[in-house]
Amino acid sequence: MPALEKYLQGDKGYGLKIRKGNAVYHLLKTAIILRDLKPGESIGEQAIAARMGCSQGTVREALLRLQEDGLVQRRGYRGTFVSETTIEEAAEMAAIRIRLESIAIRKAVETHGPVERGKLLDILERMEEANKEGDSYALSELDRMFHLTLFDASGMPTLEPVLSRCALHMHRYTFANNPKKKGLSPMKAHSDIIEALDSGNADKAADAVTRHIEAVLERWSPQLLSTMRQRTNVLESV
Repeated sequence: MPALEKYLQGDKGYGLKIRKGNAVYHLLKTAIILRDLKPGESIGEQAIAARMGCSQGTVREALLRLQEDGLVQRRGYRGTFVSETTIEEAAEMAAIRIRLESIAIRKAVETHGPVERGKLLDILERMEEANKEGDSYALSELDRMFHLTLFDASGMPTLEPVLSRCALHMHRYTFANNPKKKGLSPMKAHSDIIEALDSGNADKAADAVTRHIEAVLERWSPQLLSTMRQRTNVLESV
């Protein structure tokens, strides 16, 4: 399975730091998010188990988690395959994400304080380190952690898995796109959100998070942004 070579050889070091089940999960997730495993590509349990030195049950556990994420499809006796996120699906998820985060951050303004601010800044500092190391997967994980930390203040826990999946599948079109293009400092990219939270202005905060998500799309996946806007305009005209 050539697409997994650099991950299964342990270049990322996950297997030395976390239990095998999580190691397999993150290794496969990395390969899918960064497009080293392509949509429709088969994932063989036996090959991964042999290379990782674990049981097929451990691999199966990781694949079930990836299925919950919508990143793989298990097709019975035919095996497990990498799923595809179409541009139309990603555009819908981007629109849903903007709506959910706009609602959530309005509530986050009400509870924002030194403790909450400290949590967000800590995540951004870790993102800065990942950015310097060119670790796109870590950036993806930490970016979702930042936005989900904001969402925690919304009091809508049943919607958190929806937001998490929307952000995850958007990242298939952003973090893996044109890796040679240098991105903004994570601290700078999120500074307007922090400033808006500090101001206590809910409208400003909602606008900041909307502009942030659209700016990410514009920089890393203009086609996705264009598709989202086109589909939103169609829905508004109905």
